[in-house]
Amino acid sequence: MIKYTVSAEEKLNLQNVLLEVKTNPYNDYLEFKQSISGLIAEGLIPNDLHCFINDSRVHCQKQYPFVFIEGMPLDPILPYFSNEDPVREKRELKTTFVSEGILELFAQIRNEKPIGYLNVNDGDVFQDIFPKKDLFASQSQKALNEIYFQKDLANHFVRPDWVNLLCLRNDIENMITTCFTKNVDVLSAFSSEEKSELSKPQFHTPYDDLSTYKSQVELGEADMHPILTDENEVDIRFFENRTTSNTDVGLQLIKKVTTLLHEHKICVHLRPGDLFATQNNNSLHCKEIVSLKNHALAKKRWIMKTVNVNDYNRVSEYAVENKEYLIHG
Repeated sequence: MIKYTVSAEEKLNLQNVLLEVKTNPYNDYLEFKQSISGLIAEGLIPNDLHCFINDSRVHCQKQYPFVFIEGMPLDPILPYFSNEDPVREKRELKTTFVSEGILELFAQIRNEKPIGYLNVNDGDVFQDIFPKKDLFASQSQKALNEIYFQKDLANHFVRPDWVNLLCLRNDIENMITTCFTKNVDVLSAFSSEEKSELSKPQFHTPYDDLSTYKSQVELGEADMHPILTDENEVDIRFFENRTTSNTDVGLQLIKKVTTLLHEHKICVHLRPGDLFATQNNNSLHCKEIVSLKNHALAKKRWIMKTVNVNDYNRVSEYAVENKEYLIHG
């Protein structure tokens, strides 16, 4: 894992710089994006941190699909909101945008392009892993319960290249962890014949719960797909307990994938200020509840995220007109 620890001085300086950004990213993402670009161009990001983020791009993403930074600054006051409509309440109550700025500058330095989806939080680029009452039992970022191993948007027509997480609130009474497994570790246990079967479109994964929740865009039925995009590559399209197959061979392979994901997983109890970036094509992740002692605090656990692509051109046919970052789906 590629890791960096932000010093106390870097943390304070970067927080002060980002507090000067007044543009609300939920009202005008493009203006906010430009504001962060200006800070980077002016050299206002701490130099060692900037160099680490930039240099993290050169590592082999198959072998090192994770980047971890601890001690990132957050907003000095993080509002509390209910589980009834947390997205709406966040837009109303959050008046500083340090956390959003951290995710945006991290993406820009790495030349990643954050995207939003019309069907997810009305297209907000900055999304929240935060429980929502009517989605407590879902398999989505709004769940209260565990979320099974998955590639983000496993069978969506626009799958992100990177999923970047910034922990804002995670209590110590509960052990609610974020777990990751490298695809190369899983695939090392498969024969060439099995990889050939994994590369056949004999699998089905329904669209994710959030993309189909009160949808602005009707997605219809997801297509059959391979689990292994190419038998010579490591891109696994999979959602534990949701991906199924129409063949006996496919069903046996699903069981094997699931077993190996759990055998190789690394679990992290994220702390406020921890930023964890995961390469979505080279790893899978899940939310695992090791112990739950305080349900009230679990309902306030908050991780902000962006899903990013390496190139807007790759997804341009699905973008909303004049908004290359916003996916019509």
